[in-house]
Amino acid sequence: MKGIAFASTAIAALVIACLALSHTQLLIAMPGTDKTGHLIGFIALTLPCALLNPRALKWLLPLAVLFGGGIEMIQPVFGRQGAWPDFYADVLGAGAGALAGLLMRRLAIRFLDSAKPR
Repeated sequence: MKGIAFASTAIAALVIACLALSHTQLLIAMPGTDKTGHLIGFIALTLPCALLNPRALKWLLPLAVLFGGGIEMIQPVFGRQGAWPDFYADVLGAGAGALAGLLMRRLAIRFLDSAKPR
């Protein structure tokens, strides 16, 4: 399970980096869609480890925050503009993904315990 969690996190990080540093605009320019993309990306970054390997969150969450900040700082090198609101959406997404993964884990454990024959 740890391998799946780490592979999912690595893939999410790669996709986030490629999208954040490319000139491609995948979303229609509607208000809020950029921040929604940041939220979803960073939820995808932390949720798998929270669900499958929650101990990894002690290092993954700080790295996710640094990753989001680092991307915003280097975007001007790639012809993009870094922005504080994007960073805040990254941090919120990382936290939401961790929380959602932990809640899903707790529910799955309860479900599996209740399904055991007694």
